[in-house]
Amino acid sequence: MEEQKLSTDVAKAALDTSEVLRFEHWLRFYYLKERGGALVYDVPQAVVEKVRADAPHLAGLMEMVNGAETDQQRATENVCAFMASRMDGQKYQEGVLAKVFDSPSFKIEMYLFGLWNQSHEGLLDQEERDFAQWEKLYAEWRQDEKVKAYVAKLVSSQGSAGSTATQ
Repeated sequence: MEEQKLSTDVAKAALDTSEVLRFEHWLRFYYLKERGGALVYDVPQAVVEKVRADAPHLAGLMEMVNGAETDQQRATENVCAFMASRMDGQKYQEGVLAKVFDSPSFKIEMYLFGLWNQSHEGLLDQEERDFAQWEKLYAEWRQDEKVKAYVAKLVSSQGSAGSTATQ
């Protein structure tokens, strides 16, 4: 029974973790600006307020990085610190997040998000979209029959990848 609960917690944590990573990517996509040779998050106040209203569970990450210089290492550290402070040992049993990053379902989900992002970059570049719009576009793409078939192939090639990859 305990193993089943841990598996369920890992699946739920994988969904939360992938949402945080998609959000951070959205922040970089629209609000990372070059200033004096450095990359700086520059989220306009109107967007800050919208995120606070629409996604308060993610606003802390935005507030942590807004106005700050970043690079790949800092971005990774910020995301990990955000998740550790809000999920590991708080929302989920300590150690669950470590299992998430090794789970096939999480790896498949992040691969799919990268694929979606790459194939939709032109569309996403046409106009700035809020995070809820990104999530809606991604969810709709995930429901496409061709994508579902592709996910099924990925899952079967991984063995049993869990429920998050098929949602």
